[in-house]
Amino acid sequence: MAAAAADAFLTVLAADEGVRATRANVDRLEIFGGSVRTLVQNQLRPGADQSRSDAELAVARNQLSRAVQIAEVARASLAEAIGAAGASLELSPGPLASIPELTATPLDTKSHPAALAGQAAVDVVRARERSLDRAFSPDTRKLSPRDHMLNSTVKQLASDLAANCFAYGKRPIEIRAW
Repeated sequence: MAAAAADAFLTVLAADEGVRATRANVDRLEIFGGSVRTLVQNQLRPGADQSRSDAELAVARNQLSRAVQIAEVARASLAEAIGAAGASLELSPGPLASIPELTATPLDTKSHPAALAGQAAVDVVRARERSLDRAFSPDTRKLSPRDHMLNSTVKQLASDLAANCFAYGKRPIEIRAW
């Protein structure tokens, strides 16, 4: 019951603000229409501009009618929710009408759960890269002299191949040293 009354109260406040905003729009368009009418009468603007400003004013007045109707329905719902159906209610928004001042405090992003989860995912990827970098590197200390000679020949061929690819404008092939 109390939650329904609180919801109805906030709905009335929002509807009243909507009426104020719509009324301000109607006032603005009436002033605009007056200036356009004067310009049209002095033949400084085409008559179509006056027709358009009149149409926009008519739309704004329709919106105002709808906003007033919505506010009245919201007031009736509030009166029903508090048990005073049919009573005329004047509401005071109190501190709800003003925008509160926000004091921005610096956020500690290192301790935020989403940041910690993201950092853990980055750490996993880095660990996988490190393990892959080391996974295919044979231990050259255990190679025989013949293997060392073969290894240097393979390195020379790889560097020649990379140089030839680079000379033809292709991306050079990355060769890992064993």
